[in-house]
Amino acid sequence: MSERLDNFLKEYSTNEFLDIYHFFSKEQLEIIKKLGLEIENKQYSVSDYDALRIEILKYYNEPNELNKTDVTKEECELILDTFQKISDDYNL
Repeated sequence: MSERLDNFLKEYSTNEFLDIYHFFSKEQLEIIKKLGLEIENKQYSVSDYDALRIEILKYYNEPNELNKTDVTKEECELILDTFQKISDDYNL
């Protein structure tokens, strides 16, 4: 790979600067826990952020999986809206 791409990938996966915890309400954090995920009060890399967002999207896009949890599609949408706000705020 090129040096430029190598640098991008390294920064994407190791540079932890996203402070996302404070974007979520206590209720939203509980909803996320019901999905078997957790958002900690720490800095995240873009790679880690994307992984969390993708996991939420999987539930949203797979009604059968979402039905196995105690989370509604509307609650999932609220979580995804918060992820979009984070993306907007950090220009991701």
